[in-house]
Amino acid sequence: MGFYNKKCSKNTAYSNASPALQQKNAAANIDILDFNILPSLNNYWLSGFTDAEGCFTASFLSNSQAFRLRFILSQKGDKNLPILSQFILLFNAGVIEAHSIKQNYSYVLSGTKNCYNIYSYFDKFSLKTKKYTSYVL
Repeated sequence: MGFYNKKCSKNTAYSNASPALQQKNAAANIDILDFNILPSLNNYWLSGFTDAEGCFTASFLSNSQAFRLRFILSQKGDKNLPILSQFILLFNAGVIEAHSIKQNYSYVLSGTKNCYNIYSYFDKFSLKTKKYTSYVL
């Protein structure tokens, strides 16, 4: 449970907290924030998440002049699968892939057309780190 300006972010630990703790929070007038908010394309959430955990790749395929564009967001833990799965719904494309490291997953968006579909979002909500350079290349 984290506190931010007298606001508390709720997770499963809060649900298991003692009734006495919950009463103290209520008496102190602490607002509980809902952690069940999923990403949307209407704010900077995805842009910030990409700055922290994402990458853009372009690679040439062997023995060919063809290339592959990919957008990848990675997270650790089964509890993050609903967030990664939300990206499939937002972009109507992509897959969730498991890493060789246990409980590590990635949302992978492959293909020129699919990757071009995300450009309108990142043009509106620009990246703030050096990943912006990878995006514009």
